[in-house]
Amino acid sequence: MQREKWPVDALEQVSKRVFPGATVLPTMSTGATDMAQLRAKGVRCYGIGPARTEQDSTNYGAHGDVERIPEASLYQFVEFAWNAVTAVAVSK
Repeated sequence: MQREKWPVDALEQVSKRVFPGATVLPTMSTGATDMAQLRAKGVRCYGIGPARTEQDSTNYGAHGDVERIPEASLYQFVEFAWNAVTAVAVSK
């Protein structure tokens, strides 16, 4: 019996293409989103991120005086987000 394809599988494949060498891990964020309301209606929700590299995090920390990401990292994240959304949509 073949295992059911999950959207997280599509996210992992896109991650390997756009961010070679990155590890995909489930995490729990301390921040709040509107996902709780969507899940209550039966919608599967997946957060993706961060939109920065390890070097970006070192130079420009989250919620610091210089919180930002370099332009190249933004473009790479937009590529990732686009490919992730289309891959999840195709997996349905």
